[in-house]
Amino acid sequence: MRENQQILIKAKAEKYVAVVITSSLVFGLAAETSAFAEVRLRVRETIEEVKVTSRKVIVRTSDRLLTFDASYSTWNEHRL
Repeated sequence: MRENQQILIKAKAEKYVAVVITSSLVFGLAAETSAFAEVRLRVRETIEEVKVTSRKVIVRTSDRLLTFDASYSTWNEHRL
């Protein structure tokens, strides 16, 4: 794998939000605002679960709980 090459891990979408997870980044996309935000995964951090509802994305990793809301187009982080 080249230094800057990303591997797609998961992509999910619902009515107003979508999430794309690569080997080192988590992207949240909001349809209403046409905005997106990203969070960098830490070294050895793994994706445990991804849940997408019509307006919210929840990503549970080995270290954190990440939430993305379509209304604000930002990620919130909660350490586990």
